[in-house]
Amino acid sequence: MIFIGDDVSRTKTPWMTYGVVVFCIWVFLQQVSERHGGLTMIERYAVVPADVATAFSTDVLGVMDLRTTSTTPVQLSPSDFSAWKTLLTSVFLHGDLSHLFWNMFALVIFGRSVENRLGHVGFAYLFIATGVLSSVASVLVAVDSTTPSIGASGAIAGLKGAFLVLFFRSRILTVVPFGIAFPTFYVPAPIVVGIWFYFQVKWGIADFNGTITSNIGWWAHIGGFVAGCGLVLVGSLATHRWRSIRTNQVAMPA
Repeated sequence: MIFIGDDVSRTKTPWMTYGVVVFCIWVFLQQVSERHGGLTMIERYAVVPADVATAFSTDVLGVMDLRTTSTTPVQLSPSDFSAWKTLLTSVFLHGDLSHLFWNMFALVIFGRSVENRLGHVGFAYLFIATGVLSSVASVLVAVDSTTPSIGASGAIAGLKGAFLVLFFRSRILTVVPFGIAFPTFYVPAPIVVGIWFYFQVKWGIADFNGTITSNIGWWAHIGGFVAGCGLVLVGSLATHRWRSIRTNQVAMPA
């Protein structure tokens, strides 16, 4: 299935969504040209679980590797703090043109409606938060891994989670390739996103158990999606509570 739209009414231009797309394209062009010298951009800015684990560890408190349920105490040095920034910088890197295209395509599809509801600033906060949390999720399942992880798909999974919460009753326009035909259908968002999430969990567990070997960040997707749902739910509840308090204050006699 390929998601190509939705039936949500929008009244604002999603400048922040378009801005992220432009920035990711610019970063990719920098990757291609590699004009920064020395290390490649992936070596500099991709998240490497083992490096992040080291950065968050001390000689007293180890970080647990969920694959072996063991702890590895390591000494924290000032140079390790550079690994922290990769939890965010890795979001804007992409491996090739196809990786970039499909991520940006999905970003526009889901980002427009989410930004319309949350506003430009709210969207930016959500994208950054889910991007970082998706990177954290990918680190937690394999803290001993030295394989770099890059891509905006974790943050985009967060937008899918936010979309599901904000527009639960909406429908998503979906293409289902069938031979040489490409029929389109409007499918309820819970079904479409639910099927997508099911496969992320299925393949994520298989990858975690070593049943399959994949270069796809399944757990980044899972972590981003859960973070997107959770952040929007908490934010919605907090906003509702604040409005209730303000309404009651206004209604109280002087």
